[in-house]
Amino acid sequence: MLGLFHRSAKRAPSARHYSPDDLLAGRVVVNGVRIDAELTSPYVRSVSLHNECHHLAGLGRWGEALDKVTGAVALRRQLAEARADVFGPELANSLISQSSCRAQLGRHEEALGASKEAVSIYRQLSDARPEEFQAKLALSLNNQSICLGNLGRHAEARKASEEAVAIYRGLAKTAPSSARAERSKSLANLATALDALGLRPEAAAARAEAGAAGAAGAAGAEAGMGTGAP
Repeated sequence: MLGLFHRSAKRAPSARHYSPDDLLAGRVVVNGVRIDAELTSPYVRSVSLHNECHHLAGLGRWGEALDKVTGAVALRRQLAEARADVFGPELANSLISQSSCRAQLGRHEEALGASKEAVSIYRQLSDARPEEFQAKLALSLNNQSICLGNLGRHAEARKASEEAVAIYRGLAKTAPSSARAERSKSLANLATALDALGLRPEAAAARAEAGAAGAAGAAGAEAGMGTGAP
């Protein structure tokens, strides 16, 4: 869970570039859409809470982090009710962080609840705009697989991991290095679920594929860095 949390933390948005004039004039853009002025203040508050959550999580202060992200979820849920197309991704992102915080505190049933909601949101978004949200759906499914495994629900964990792996396999055709790295992580989770179900040969095959995907992803990333301008 912690690995998932920190991958999303790197993508956490910042509210610091919004001036008071921007807020009053409604010049805030979220997911490519300029939002109405009355929505900017709750949105920026939600960003601040979400970022505070990630900062506290980095310090291992999981209870405080959960309090912050729960506030962000509440605000983003209200925003998503007004503009699901714009704020749905923000809500799902905070739900994944909330799930991770709850899992770190041993609150696994609640972690699964937040994870399921995130999967539902990303599935709807992916159905409408697959090029934007398939990878996020796969990430949320991987999160869900971990939550299910923590509860001993290994058959369901396997199903979620298999769906995530299938999505990443498809994405590897267009985004090979990044998709292979994420597929490797999902395959590792799948192997854990297969082991728990007593399916040793299948688990070994998943681990072998995870190793190959991880190595290919690392090689692709190094090659990409080498093509940059000096």
